[in-house]
Amino acid sequence: MTYVMLQHGFGLANAIGIAALLLTILLGATSSDFAMRRLGISGWKFLQMGVLPLWWLTVAHVAYFLFMHFLSFHRATPPPNTLQPWFVGLVAAVFALRGAAYVLTVRAKRKSRPEGDGGDHATIRT
Repeated sequence: MTYVMLQHGFGLANAIGIAALLLTILLGATSSDFAMRRLGISGWKFLQMGVLPLWWLTVAHVAYFLFMHFLSFHRATPPPNTLQPWFVGLVAAVFALRGAAYVLTVRAKRKSRPEGDGGDHATIRT
């Protein structure tokens, strides 16, 4: 019997988890008024945008363990994990919320633009 820690993929999934943990520590350490004053708004915002790769690293880490880790050609396929539908639903909900936020942001910017403004369209002269 092969120990779980020796199976392929385990090291990569945990490396992804460790990268997410280190990024979480960095984000936590810079989530204060002191850090914002010290780094400046643009530097602080740049670091805090690390939440996007953090989210993807977390999704990859969890997806690996929920969908792939316990599959092996040398034994029977295990029954589906009961957390799989919840995970897929939550990831889909995040995509739906981000999509809705994008649409609302674009609409709000469009409404705040003056009527005669050309907006984002550039005039090409030859």
